[in-house]
Amino acid sequence: MAMNEPKLPSSDEQFVHDLTKAGSLKSLASTYGANRSTVGQRLSTIRKRSPHLLKGTRWATSLESKEDSKPSPLDAQVEKEKQATIQRMQIKTWTEALHERARTEILVDAVKASVFQLPPYAGPRPTPRLGGDEYEVVQLLGDMQIGQHTTREETGGICEYSTPIFLQRLAILETKLARRVTDLGHIYRLPKLWCFLLGDIVDNETIFPGQKSEIDTDVIGQLFTAVDALAGFCLRTQEYFGEVEVVCIYGNHGRVGKKGENKLYVNWDYIAYKFLEARLAAQPRIKFQIPLTWWHLVNLRNSKFLLTHGDQIKSWMGIPYYGLDRADANITTLLQPLGISYDYLVVGHHHNAASVDRPQGEKIVNGNWPGGSIFSLHKLNRATIPSQTMFLVGDEGITLREKLLLL
Repeated sequence: MAMNEPKLPSSDEQFVHDLTKAGSLKSLASTYGANRSTVGQRLSTIRKRSPHLLKGTRWATSLESKEDSKPSPLDAQVEKEKQATIQRMQIKTWTEALHERARTEILVDAVKASVFQLPPYAGPRPTPRLGGDEYEVVQLLGDMQIGQHTTREETGGICEYSTPIFLQRLAILETKLARRVTDLGHIYRLPKLWCFLLGDIVDNETIFPGQKSEIDTDVIGQLFTAVDALAGFCLRTQEYFGEVEVVCIYGNHGRVGKKGENKLYVNWDYIAYKFLEARLAAQPRIKFQIPLTWWHLVNLRNSKFLLTHGDQIKSWMGIPYYGLDRADANITTLLQPLGISYDYLVVGHHHNAASVDRPQGEKIVNGNWPGGSIFSLHKLNRATIPSQTMFLVGDEGITLREKLLLL
């Protein structure tokens, strides 16, 4: 059975009288048992055909009273929450903007204060040897992960690492390199040092969740520790070599932002290298190669060295032998149409010093500085003795090589 539709008074005068008495369209609709839109349509009709009836009333120029135009309590609450959400978003956006601006300004100020050109080296110079075969020295430097903080208490006495320990190990490396070069200099002519910086110079602070609890200085502090320490190292090596050339590859730990968010070279390692170059700009015997690419080809005497950090190479329990084979084959195929070939593939990242033969040359994996971390110990049950690889290169390629322990 269909419900009877509510009847509105046929007289316009009666409708206006009832509306004035009810005080609002909503109240009048309730009195008539009608919906609000029906009552509103009737008022609209009266305004057109009998406007004189509404003269002097608040209904003359508006279909609704102020009360009718007010949102319902629910609408008001929704609007309130909407405005509150917008305000929270604005505050969050401004906070993030201010935070990023502050970080940028801190970085700029730190650069102005710290990155200045060191005066030309005025220390002892090497005495050229007249006889003996000539070789060039290559020192691999990578996976320093400056800023990583691991204690013996956390690792059960297996290993420890911190920024002060990094500086101690750099001093150990410098001493051992100088001693070895001095000994070899009695036999060979060693006019030049190559430093292959293989990336992960800094540990960063946002590479994995909770990383901030596993570092002893933020990434800005890591950056300038790296610049100061490496500048001193390069400067002092001029005592033993007539020329120093630094080749720089960035790693994965220096990544800025989330993975894939920025270009690969938007990387704290790359920034550190550029600052290091600026710091040593007044040293005529120190040169730099800082490519934007994740790989770089170095021509050294009669050999070609292809450098890459190595994070794109798969490994099993830290041993990348099969991954190295596949990467070597893929890189060779990739570069072949460009007429580019190489003899030695040099990588870091895997923290295990190793060497694997290839048809012409070798695949070389450098060691690391920390020795281990909470991740490598807990997830992989793996730690290594901190070390960096040094070798001599002659016309026939790599001859002598040595793993310099950092302990």
